[in-house]
Amino acid sequence: IFLRIHDTQALFCILDFPMSSTTIKEIFEGSKLSKFLPAVSKHDIQTKSLLEAFKNMETAPEQWKKMIDLIGLKPGHVARLRRALSEVQDAIKEEERKALESKLACSYIIEAKVGYWGSSFGRWGTALRVSFGSHSREFVFHPGYTSPPGAFRINGIFSNRSMGFVPDAKEFYSFNIVLNSNGNHKISIKDPRPEQSKKEFSASFSDSKLFHPKEFPTVGFGHQLNNMNAKVKIPMECTPNAYGTHKMVLESITKLSPNDRDNSKGEVKAK
Repeated sequence: IFLRIHDTQALFCILDFPMSSTTIKEIFEGSKLSKFLPAVSKHDIQTKSLLEAFKNMETAPEQWKKMIDLIGLKPGHVARLRRALSEVQDAIKEEERKALESKLACSYIIEAKVGYWGSSFGRWGTALRVSFGSHSREFVFHPGYTSPPGAFRINGIFSNRSMGFVPDAKEFYSFNIVLNSNGNHKISIKDPRPEQSKKEFSASFSDSKLFHPKEFPTVGFGHQLNNMNAKVKIPMECTPNAYGTHKMVLESITKLSPNDRDNSKGEVKAK
């Protein structure tokens, strides 16, 4: 990059850099400037100072003219320096972008216990509601109902479908809802009793609005009418009554960042 440098110390003084050689090594490793690194190893040159100098190429051209005159840089060499510093600036922006992205959620895992204590099977849905802002979905099942068994649905996604078994009344069932940033989600419902371990239902669905990388979901109890949208703290039991008592205990909401991804697609599978 530089054919000759008469006075490295004077160069950095003119540019008014706070001094260290670490960044210089990162930027010019393998370049022609590398042979000058021992001469500047005692200096403390920071990345931000390099970027300030880069900006000064436009805002303080007279400063750069002094530098060029001092060390004998030709216009072509200055252009190369400009490109090198521009690449550094782009690299720093990319690192900042990656750092920010790594802090954003790529998945949320919601775990709750939901059940129905009553005998009016099928008269009223027992449900968990998940919301992001004004957008929400209700995950509804009907313990004790047989036609179809369990009659599970996601409001606005699909209507009642068989769960493959009839959930018992007066028992809690484990809800595990996995929401992914790509809009492809999954819910699983399990009977937590060891002797009923084969009773499990799962369904995949898509909803791009049911996710926000910077905001946790609001989880509450919902049933067939949209009149139970209370926010539920962790843990807290919610027990509305409609043809019996419906119960929900929100156990956890887990945020996963890209570093926690289970596979290359960035999706997390429901338990």
